[in-house]
Amino acid sequence: MSENQRNLNSKLSISIVRACEAEWHLLQKLFPMYKNAGYEVQFIGWDRYSQKHKRTMVDSVEHYYILQGWGYANWKLLFAYPVWMISLLWHFLYTKTDIVHVGEFPSAFPVAIALYFRNIPMIYDIQDNFDQVHHWPLNIGKLIKKLDAWVIRRAAGIIVTDENRIVGALETARSKISVVPNCPNDVPLPTYQPTSKATTELTVMVMGHLAERRGVDLLLDAISELSNVRVLMAGIFVEPWLKQKASSMAAVDFRGQLSQHEVLELCHSADLIFSFYDPAYEINLKASSTKWFDAMMVGKPILLNCEVMKASWVEQEDIGYLCPYGNKYALVDILRKIKNNKEEAMQKGKKGRLLFEKEFNWYVMQKRILNLIRSVSKTANSI
Repeated sequence: MSENQRNLNSKLSISIVRACEAEWHLLQKLFPMYKNAGYEVQFIGWDRYSQKHKRTMVDSVEHYYILQGWGYANWKLLFAYPVWMISLLWHFLYTKTDIVHVGEFPSAFPVAIALYFRNIPMIYDIQDNFDQVHHWPLNIGKLIKKLDAWVIRRAAGIIVTDENRIVGALETARSKISVVPNCPNDVPLPTYQPTSKATTELTVMVMGHLAERRGVDLLLDAISELSNVRVLMAGIFVEPWLKQKASSMAAVDFRGQLSQHEVLELCHSADLIFSFYDPAYEINLKASSTKWFDAMMVGKPILLNCEVMKASWVEQEDIGYLCPYGNKYALVDILRKIKNNKEEAMQKGKKGRLLFEKEFNWYVMQKRILNLIRSVSKTANSI
């Protein structure tokens, strides 16, 4: 049976594709958003640590892991990604779905090839411009740009996290782009005040991608110069040596991988959210970090390196502090300043919270996504 012959009274189906597990924070917002809008939702993902059932139903969402194993951030992925891409291509040549919401180029490229032969719209969700993620060899970088430009042309709609991501081929596709920053839900949190407010201790929260190129090593070196500064960490370490270094320090409390709600609770118990990006990587200069909006939701200031393009926005809104990347002593000085003036930090956090309530929250962002989805599907308006 073709898609055009399907029962007009049935729900529209949407397939969400990501090269990760379903627990990723953005997916945990997309699933209920689409369900509440009346869509039938399927997730096609990659179980990196072979810990999931291949097919399962979770809260009325089918989870289908078409690839399992291989892990994260290792040389074996050179072989794994082609397997992932071929698996996606084969799956979407035949699967029944009405719309595909796919994240990042390595997933979007094979999906776009498969859907080229079918009348199914694709939403291309770009969290990171793939050609800027690594220092690619020249010829490979050029090839990625050409292939990505083709995917952009094929996409019915495109999501980016910030205006500064609209470069290259994306500049010619502005009419079908929706800018959707990585904003969290407004979730209830404990009403207690963090204990460090009543002491001279400063608590810094570091989360997500725990890597040298995210300034984690620099922060560890800086806190070794200070007393009464502790670091809460949650996420995944990329470099084993960095994890070992952090674990050996008494001032570091590493909690591992946590749910989004657990991470936000930890943010609530901190004084400051750390968000550094190595400016040697072009994509880092254009960061639009989930951490910033998490900090705003819980009413905490951000500590950001000043090379990032959005640093001027943080300064203008007075929601955080800026520090040059790679300068340990400048970082020591700013941490000492914050520790000695927590009232100022609290005021910056309150300004961030007001900005979150007004503009940068998931309630506002999901409207943008659903409007985009409806604009690319003529039948979506029947929902």
